Amino acid sequence: MTEVSLQWGADFQLSSTGDLLLVTDGPTGIPAETQRLVRLILTNPGDDIFHVNYGVGGGELVGEFASETNAALLEGRIRNALGQEPYVTDYNVDVYIYQNALTANISVTTIQGFNFALPALRITPSGT
Repeated sequence: MTEVSLQWGADFQLSSTGDLLLVTDGPTGIPAETQRLVRLILTNPGDDIFHVNYGVGGGELVGEFASETNAALLEGRIRNALGQEPYVTDYNVDVYIYQNALTANISVTTIQGFNFALPALRITPSGT
């Protein structure tokens, strides 16, 4: 898979020729799939005006208290979303509380046979 390089919270990057930088999944890494799944998890439903049902809603929990209820809510939403992803064949999700923040460790296997872990996602309450 190839797409424009756009890491969460960052800006577009330019290639050495001045074009938009592209990322492609391959034997040396899976940057396109990684950034696509991180975007899925952190996007709130309704934030994408062209796909209003897109997103897990991890961003909605920023500033919320890190409780077992919120951990279970986030883990359930992530599992539901990954279960509907056509490029994901298997996944493991573990959401827990660490240092007063929800922390999600996620690993996936894609239809191309890539096995990888997403960067650990930490969702913290306001002011921490």
